[in-house]
Amino acid sequence: MNRPRLALALTAGITSFVASLLTAPESAANSTAVSTNNPANNPADIAAAKVTEQIATEQIVSEQANQANKELAKKAQKSAQRMKPGNIEVHVHVPAAVKKGNEKVPLFVVLHGGLTNWLIVKLDSQICKRADKDGFIVAFPQGTFLTWNAGQCCGPAKWRRSDDVASVNVLIDELKDKYKVDPSRVYVVGSSNGAMLAQKLAMESPEKIAAFASVSGCLYQSKKESTVPISAFLMNGENDKVVRFQGGRGGLPIYRFDSTPAEMALQYWIERNQCQVKVQEDRSEYLMKDYCGEADTEVLYYQVKKGRHTWPGGLHAQIAGAKGDRLLNATDLICDFCLRHRRKQSP
Repeated sequence: MNRPRLALALTAGITSFVASLLTAPESAANSTAVSTNNPANNPADIAAAKVTEQIATEQIVSEQANQANKELAKKAQKSAQRMKPGNIEVHVHVPAAVKKGNEKVPLFVVLHGGLTNWLIVKLDSQICKRADKDGFIVAFPQGTFLTWNAGQCCGPAKWRRSDDVASVNVLIDELKDKYKVDPSRVYVVGSSNGAMLAQKLAMESPEKIAAFASVSGCLYQSKKESTVPISAFLMNGENDKVVRFQGGRGGLPIYRFDSTPAEMALQYWIERNQCQVKVQEDRSEYLMKDYCGEADTEVLYYQVKKGRHTWPGGLHAQIAGAKGDRLLNATDLICDFCLRHRRKQSP
């Protein structure tokens, strides 16, 4: 039915309905019964009924569409909740001695590399053995689709603009509430893409941590730079093809990205902490530089000669690493470094 005929039918129906009200003294219920007893005798009533049916059908369709939209909205809300800071999967290792004791202990938050996961960095680094020995808690968060958003890298976390700095900060607060954590001895450690996030966190929001460690990572510039001094541990391999030591295009065959030079990160943390060189050691396997800075901060730098994209001393390094990768033990160096630093004022 075209619009003119529809309008005409609707007008006729309304006219008929009004006329029935004026001529019949019965109740509204009886009036309705009278008007529907012989619909075939009144073409206007038939047209009005069709219009009413069409309107009812449109209402049903509209309600179904609204319900579908509500379901989509719920799914979007759930997806947004997964993106909220702190709402990330985490696996926590608490040594038996820590569970039995009453003293507050250090917390290490260890961030896995891109396209790997929490279990790989746990097994590769063997940091839980050191935690059992020294009595500290280790937390292994899981990134968005196995990645972290460190600014210019990497992958799904970057594309979805995950606020992983905020996520880690909220996670630290949650862990401090749940476990016996010394708030002045919280450390963030990262490998590869996780190392990039560790540096980003320390650059933008260092108030909750005493020190950080970056293994096979790099530093990207940020507009949210803080000025709070913080101790930094940096370790990079000269022959790293994933995070290029000199910067530039690297990555994996399935995902390519540009990194910044290792030297840029070193100079940034030296200037940030107003450091002076303290010790330097140049060996055939590595170059080590140790700097002391303001507020008792320290910058410790390891340049692994011919080193590859590994966690030095880890399981992968023992199989596929260069001599320096096999000789150094990143886990012990990082734990020794971090545990000698405290925040002067707890957040």
